Amino acid sequence: MKSNCINFSIIMTLISILISCKQEKNILNLSPNPVIDSISVSEKWNTRSEHIYKVEAKVLDAQGFADIDTVRMEIVDAGTDVLILNSRLYDDGAFYYPASGDVVAGDGVYCNQYGATQIVPALSTAECIIRLQAIDKQGNQSAVENRRILFGPNYPPVIQNVSVPDTFSVPRLRPIIRISVADADGIADISRAYFESKAANGRAWIFESDLYNDGNYEMHGDEVAGDSVFAVRLDSTFMVDKLGSYLLRFYVQDSFQEKNEVIPEQDLFVANTPPLIVNIVMPEIVERPATSGGYKQGFITAQVVDDQGLADIDSVYFYSRKPDSTLAYQGKSFILVDNGLPFVLNRTFEQGDVQAGDGVFSYTLLVYSTAEVGTYTFTFYARDKVGNLSAPQTRTIEIVVAGN
Repeated sequence: MKSNCINFSIIMTLISILISCKQEKNILNLSPNPVIDSISVSEKWNTRSEHIYKVEAKVLDAQGFADIDTVRMEIVDAGTDVLILNSRLYDDGAFYYPASGDVVAGDGVYCNQYGATQIVPALSTAECIIRLQAIDKQGNQSAVENRRILFGPNYPPVIQNVSVPDTFSVPRLRPIIRISVADADGIADISRAYFESKAANGRAWIFESDLYNDGNYEMHGDEVAGDSVFAVRLDSTFMVDKLGSYLLRFYVQDSFQEKNEVIPEQDLFVANTPPLIVNIVMPEIVERPATSGGYKQGFITAQVVDDQGLADIDSVYFYSRKPDSTLAYQGKSFILVDNGLPFVLNRTFEQGDVQAGDGVFSYTLLVYSTAEVGTYTFTFYARDKVGNLSAPQTRTIEIVVAGN
């Protein structure tokens, strides 16, 4: 009887789910109009530039992307509402309309591209509104979505000077990088300054930091807010996983999202120092259990510091040499962890560490009844992310027979 009740309950649950799904489908069918879910378009277009701007709209339709027939676009004067341009966006993967800039056909993302001077005369200023509307194959229409755009002549910013230290070797000194910038449209037009780096023999450029013009000398190294100088103080995080010569590349960006055309580059040598094991805590004696299959625990910790910060630590480990002078664990290293996870038997990264990220790395040593009695020598190392090794630290544990 109980089994029948359970089966009936399961059947009723499935029926309820099916009814719910059917209701949701009916709700979708009652809303046939397409929806413009999102629009991507630059807010400012430069009328003294030949830059091509993309208008992109993500369109949804309850009957699927194939049900969308057209995405219309109008550009009108914001003041007079006079029509300036009548156009369309396309979702063809740039197959039928190569200039549209669409990437993937049939994904509901509609695109087209225009130059600013296709809309208004070169070097002129105007405020316009883009209007977008999607229409499906049954003639159902989405709501009209509007975006305001400012057209105007713009000059890209220029980086006039870059000041970078030759070497970064002492993190606590926090050296300052500075750039001086000019913009024909005014310094206030600059929206961002930043730099990226790559190893001298590397391929990939990596974003490093923004530069600031906020007058916060203590934090960022900038002396006067709102002037033409942008600055940043380097700290230990910049040195993580770096050693040797690095090339720095600098950019400034204005309110038109335009950047400096000449990109200055500077060399910086990063000196990465090895980590240091400052303290080791471990038992001096551990009893070998008398019961076959049993084990005793010995908790080991190693406190590690690094001038570049704990983020530069790659691993902390030790090797163990047995009383007969052979290496334990087939010569492989024992890994200590700093992850705050409690001890779980047979799980390498769950060693009973107390607090994650505090620089104290932990390992729970297990001494089984089969362990060889005598003195075990442990040699500890810390390695950073560029391969620097700490000086080795050696400790011993005496394994004795229980009761002796």
